[in-house]
Amino acid sequence: ILYAAGTLLLFRALQNIGASEAAILTSSRALWTIVVALIFLGESFDLLKTLGVVLILGSIALVSFKKEAVRFNKGTLYALGSAFCFGVAFANDTFILRQSDVLSYLTLAFLFPGFIILAINPRVMKELKTFLNPLVLFKMVLLSLFYSASAIAIFLAYQQGGTASQLAPINQSVIILTVLLAVIFLGERSQLMRKFAGAAIALVGILFLR
Repeated sequence: ILYAAGTLLLFRALQNIGASEAAILTSSRALWTIVVALIFLGESFDLLKTLGVVLILGSIALVSFKKEAVRFNKGTLYALGSAFCFGVAFANDTFILRQSDVLSYLTLAFLFPGFIILAINPRVMKELKTFLNPLVLFKMVLLSLFYSASAIAIFLAYQQGGTASQLAPINQSVIILTVLLAVIFLGERSQLMRKFAGAAIALVGILFLR
């Protein structure tokens, strides 16, 4: 339910605000994971880790911020709602994985949100034919492979001794990597110094979370 709600709210947000603003707002999901992990999972969080979180979220804001992106509307609320759902869901994942294996759990975790969304709006079945286009289908399969590998890696990291409050902000640093890959493969070369500065700050933040 949390992942289904988070996904729906995220796409609603993207319909009302820009991707850069959505990236900044939804990165706050890490804060919700930390709060839930501290209260319900018994995890600890010291000053150095707090500084690491601040640096990572600050680096995301640095590389994503655009002057025209500052405004408060329903899209902002959708993005913050999405961040809340995803943040709590990640903490819930880690609790479940204390007594479950990663692959079995992720199989259900990927299937159920889709079924819930389909139950809410069964008319979307009519639109699925769009994804049968060979080029679109290839991209979707490629996306699914990378996303599945990412999910497996982050939860294996948890089972190997990481904590939810550590891994959630580290996982959010993927935004920095996306920006840098866009520079290489998509030629998005505006504000290069700011993007590389953001990457450096995020790296320092990750080191503080060790």
